[in-house]
Amino acid sequence: MLLRLSRVFGLALATLACQPGFAALAGARAEIVVAVPAPLAGARGAMGLAVHTAAGIVAAEINARGGVGGRMIRLALHDDPCTAESLPVARTIAASDAVAVVGHPCAASVQAAAPLYRAAGKLFIATGPASQRRAGATDLRIPHGLAQADALARVIVKETTPGISRVAIVRDKTKLNMALAQPVEAALRAAGVAVVTEAFTGGDKDFAALARRLAAGGVSHVVLMAFTIEGALVAADVVKAIPGVEIIGPDQLGTPDFGSLAGVAAAQRVRILLPASEALYTGQFDTARVLANRMAASGVPVTREALETAAAVQAWAAAAQDASDLTIASVTERLAEPRSTVLGPLSFDAKGNVSLPYWTLHRWQDGAFRP
Repeated sequence: MLLRLSRVFGLALATLACQPGFAALAGARAEIVVAVPAPLAGARGAMGLAVHTAAGIVAAEINARGGVGGRMIRLALHDDPCTAESLPVARTIAASDAVAVVGHPCAASVQAAAPLYRAAGKLFIATGPASQRRAGATDLRIPHGLAQADALARVIVKETTPGISRVAIVRDKTKLNMALAQPVEAALRAAGVAVVTEAFTGGDKDFAALARRLAAGGVSHVVLMAFTIEGALVAADVVKAIPGVEIIGPDQLGTPDFGSLAGVAAAQRVRILLPASEALYTGQFDTARVLANRMAASGVPVTREALETAAAVQAWAAAAQDASDLTIASVTERLAEPRSTVLGPLSFDAKGNVSLPYWTLHRWQDGAFRP
């Protein structure tokens, strides 16, 4: 009941925050508007409520310290359907007086909204979608897709021995997995590790012949870049052919269905590089734990997306405070410097990639991928 009432309150607040009179009701002398779109209905509604709650808490803290250059932050909270149908919400935000947008914690929403914000000249910090490409100079990511490829490469290079280990990169032919595979292969070859590659077509069901080729080639590790169904089938056949193999894959494999499709024995040989969870964040950062406790006291469980959104708002506010003005160029220049957030020091590089440690290895245990 409390969560349902909180969600209703969140929806009401989102509506009020978009009204011209809201700042006057809040007693703000002057304001800077930051839009925070997140889903407030359906299966993702609890996550969206957590995003809005966390953003509200940190914005209130910033305002209590004097805001940004003496101007109060007003959050314009929007209900984002978390699909390609997010365009109406994005159009509303693009036409509004918001100087920045933090949120859209779903990949489909980011793809739909980013071009509109770019055209409107609004700084956009997207939270949540791990495998999305950066859309332009106004578009930052927490995290960025290529960070996962880099992390995969580092993990594999660390675990292999030049001149001895033999690694197979097995992928489907989608653009996403081709893009992930390229830096991994380059890093392995640069480290002196022998690499073989196998590509398959989405929809394939029998990978026994592929597995036999890998076994004959003396492969010890497989980097598996596929989606759940084909990935599970590949893993099952590879483990049968190479019982001691280590299989490592990107986050799109890390679904609850993977184990049931691959079988427990195969799933236990697989490690997935997954986004850091709220449990990992709150375990590592005291400030994240404090925010999570404050949210819990209000009856709203913390989520990873909520913590990332809070950190993004804090980083933006600190950069805006130090910038010469609120233009995108000035603020993004300052976002290159580490900013104190609930997730520790946070900054963005020239390509829009966040510095935040993010990817962690998970192995299948008790019906799920766990750290």
